[in-house]
Amino acid sequence: VAIIGFTGVGKSTTLNALFNAGQPTSDFRPCTKEAAGFTANLKDYTGSKGTIKVYDMPGLGESIHVDERYYAIYADILPKADVIIWLFHAGDRAMTPMQAAMIRLIDMIGPEFTKRLLFAVNKADAIAPGESTWNTKFNIPSDEQAENLKEFAKYVQERVSEVLPDWSRPVVLYSAKRRYHLEQLMTAMVECMPEKRKWVMDDL
Repeated sequence: VAIIGFTGVGKSTTLNALFNAGQPTSDFRPCTKEAAGFTANLKDYTGSKGTIKVYDMPGLGESIHVDERYYAIYADILPKADVIIWLFHAGDRAMTPMQAAMIRLIDMIGPEFTKRLLFAVNKADAIAPGESTWNTKFNIPSDEQAENLKEFAKYVQERVSEVLPDWSRPVVLYSAKRRYHLEQLMTAMVECMPEKRKWVMDDL
C-alpha cells in the first residue's frame, strides 16, 4: 500500500493513526523526504494475522526542484503497490495540481496504476464551518459539516473524473486526528485490493 498526495494533507499522521507507525510529522515543514516503508499489522482491524508493507510517500508540491525527485520515487514505488491511497485535505478546492500530477504519472508509468487508486479526504473535522462545530460528544461532524463533506466528496469525484472518465469508486471521508472513520478507510482499502491479495486483509 502506498499513500500519496500533496504535502500537508496528513499522510504520515494517517499512518500513525492507522498503524501506530511512529512517522515524524510537522505542521510547518515536510518531514517525509523518501519512500518510508514499514510493515503494518492488520489484526486490530480485520481480526486476522495478516501484515502488509506500507509506504509513506513524500508529498508533492513542496517545490519545483524536489518534485522532480519525488516523481521519480513515485514512478519506482507505485507500479509495485496493490493499493494507492491518494489523500486530499477537506475543503481544499484547488484540484488542478492533482489533475496535472495524475496526467504526469500516467505518462511516466502508464495508466495501470489508476485501477488501484483509492481517493480519501483527511481532516474531515476541519471542513466549514470549522472544528469548533464538530460534535465531540459523539465524535461526528455537525449536520452542516456532514452536508459540506458530502458536497466536497462529490466535487473530488467530479475533478477526478475529468482525468479518469471511468472512475466510479466512492471517496472516503475521515479524520486521522480524531480517529473518525478509520475503519471505513481500512474497509475501502480492502475492497480496492486485487483479488489475489484480499485474503491477506480479510477476516479469516
